Amino acid sequence: MWKGIFAFVCLILILSTISSVTLVQAEEEYLVYDDFESSELTQSPASTGAIGDYMIEPYTNQDGVEWLNNEEENFAQIVQDPLNGGNTALMLMDKQDSDISKGGATRIVHDRFSTQAKDSAVVVEFNFMAEEIGSNSRFRLMNKGGNHAMVSLETDGDTLVYRTKDGGKATLIENLTPNTWYHVSIKADMPTMKYDVVITGGGNAEVHNLDFYQSVSDYGRFDVNTGNSSTSVYYLDNVHMFNTPTTPVAPTEVPDVTAPGEYLIQDDFEGSWPTEPTNTKTHSFGNYDITISSNKGRNWVYDPSENYAQIVQTPTLEENLALKLHDSNGSSATEGGLTRAIHQNFLPQTLDKVVVVEFDLLGEAFGSNSRVRLMNKGGSKALVSLETSRNGLEYRTADGKKELVEDLQENTWYHFKIVLDMQLQKYNLMITGGSEVELRNQPFYQNAADLGRLDLNTGHSSISTLYFDNIQMYDPAQAPTQPTEEAGETPVEPTEEEQQPAEQLEEEEPQPVDQVTEEAGENSNHPEEPIEQPDKEQSDVVVPTDKEQSHKDKNVALEQKNEETVQEQTDRETLESNERVDASEVTQSTENVENVEDIGNNELPNTATNAGNLLAMGIVLIFAGVGLFALGRKPRREF
Repeated sequence: MWKGIFAFVCLILILSTISSVTLVQAEEEYLVYDDFESSELTQSPASTGAIGDYMIEPYTNQDGVEWLNNEEENFAQIVQDPLNGGNTALMLMDKQDSDISKGGATRIVHDRFSTQAKDSAVVVEFNFMAEEIGSNSRFRLMNKGGNHAMVSLETDGDTLVYRTKDGGKATLIENLTPNTWYHVSIKADMPTMKYDVVITGGGNAEVHNLDFYQSVSDYGRFDVNTGNSSTSVYYLDNVHMFNTPTTPVAPTEVPDVTAPGEYLIQDDFEGSWPTEPTNTKTHSFGNYDITISSNKGRNWVYDPSENYAQIVQTPTLEENLALKLHDSNGSSATEGGLTRAIHQNFLPQTLDKVVVVEFDLLGEAFGSNSRVRLMNKGGSKALVSLETSRNGLEYRTADGKKELVEDLQENTWYHFKIVLDMQLQKYNLMITGGSEVELRNQPFYQNAADLGRLDLNTGHSSISTLYFDNIQMYDPAQAPTQPTEEAGETPVEPTEEEQQPAEQLEEEEPQPVDQVTEEAGENSNHPEEPIEQPDKEQSDVVVPTDKEQSHKDKNVALEQKNEETVQEQTDRETLESNERVDASEVTQSTENVENVEDIGNNELPNTATNAGNLLAMGIVLIFAGVGLFALGRKPRREF
C-alpha cells in the first residue's frame, strides 16, 4: 500500500510544480503605433491615396446621383494640434452636408497591420477631437474584408454611442464638447466575442463585457469616417494597437483591475530588478514601459549603445541602485534619439483626490528639453511638466515657461515633492538637495480629469544621462507605512500640513492664466476656499522654511562623501565608459534577451522566479524518477 501512496505523492509534486511555472512570453511589439509626428509624412491635404499607412477613401450615399469628389471639401491632412502647440495630428475634413447633390464623407482606413485571428485579444487606443461634430461619424474595428464591424462607435447628433448586437444604439457620452480631446481605449477579446470600452479626457465613460456588434472571423481593419449626414472636422492622434492576453472562454465577464493598496507607486529599484541595458526600441522594467524614438524620421538609425535604459548602481553612492535613462544622441539631422520611461500601471486619480508624487533625480549630463511629466491616463494632457533648459530647470504654465532652478549641478541628488489637488487643479512643488525651491498654488499646466501617467524622458534636443530613484505616489489621507530611506535620497514623510487638501494650505494669489481647455465632466463652477492675499511683492518662488533643514543636512553629508571619492569616481567612470562601448559591440552580435511586456494592467512575471520554478520541477522529476525506478525494481526479488 505504501508503494501506491509514494507514487501518488510523487505525482502530486510533479503536477503542482508544473502548475507553478509561469510561461514567459517574449516581448510584444505594437501592431500600430502612430503619433503623426514623423517628418516623412506629407503635410499636404489629400483626398485620395494614402498618408503613411492610412488609405484615404472619400465616398457618398447619394445613390442614383452623379457625385463628384471635391478635393477642397473632403480631404485628410497632417496638421498642427489646435490646442497643443508643437503637437501634430491627422485631420479629417468634411464640408459636405446631406444635400442631394453632396453627401460626401471622408474616410481613412488602416489595414496594414497583422490580421488578428479568433484566438487573439487586441487593445486599440486613440485620441480624437471634434472641431465640428457631425452626425453618423464612426470609429470602427472591422474584419479584414471590411464588411463586418465587431465594434462601432458613432455620433448621434453630439452624443457618442455604440452599436449593440441587435443593431440598436446605447449612449456612451452625452453632449460631446467641441475642441476637447477624448481618449478611447477598446479591448476586444476574439475568443469570447466581447469587448470593453473606457473613455477619459473631455468626458468619462466605461462599459464592460459587451457583445460584438457583428460576428467576425478576424480583425484586420481600423476605419474612421466623418459620415454623410452633416459637415464635420475631426482630429485623430496617438493611435496604438497591441495584443493582450486573451480571456478564457468559460468566464462570462472580463475581469476588472484590482485596486492598489496605500502606495500607487513605490519603487527604489533594489532587489530583483533586471540589470541588463535595453537593446530594443520597446522594452519594460517592472511597471515601466521603455521606448526609444526619434523626431528625425528615416534619417535616424537606432543604436542601443546611444539610447538605452538600465537599472544600475548610482555614480555617487555605493550599493544603491537607480533607473538610468541614457541619451548620447544630439540634435543633428541623423540623430535626435529620445529615451523614455512611462509608468501608467496604477489606478487613475480623479477629481476628488489629493495626490503626492516624490522622486529623486541626479544628472551626469543635463540636456535641453528633458522632461518629467504628470499626465492624464490617455497621455494627451500634462498636469505638471518640469523641463530642463540648457543647465537650468523650468516648469510649464498655460502661457509659457518659468524658471525654477537657474543652474542644475551635475552628479548631485535633487529631491522633488509635488502635491496635486485634483479638485482645485493646482499643485505645490518643493525641491531640496542641490537647490532649495518651493512653489505653491500653481495652476495645472493643462486641466485634466485624471492623473494616470508618469512620463520620464531625455528629450530629442541634446545629450543627457539621468538617474531616477525612490519614485513614490500616494494619497496623503493614507499615510504610507514605510517610506523608502535608501542612502543618497532625501525622502520625507508627509507632514500634518501636507496631509490636508491644497486649499487648506497657505495659498498665494495665483497669476491669471488662460485655460488651455475646459474638459467636459469637470465641475468648472466649483467654488474655491477663500485665498489669503500675500504681499504684492512676494514672488511665486520662495525659499523654504526651516522645516526642510533636515534635507539640507543630508545633502551636505552627501557632498562631503562626493568630495572624498571624486578622483575614484572619475577613474571608475572612465573605465565604465570603455566597458560600455565594448559591451554594446558584444550585445549587438549576440542573441537578445527576451523580456516580458504586459501592456495591460497586470503585474509582470518575475523571470528569476520562473527559473527557480523550472529548477525545482527538474529536481522533483529526478526524485520522482528515482522513486518510481526503485518501485519498479521491487517485484524482481525472488520469492
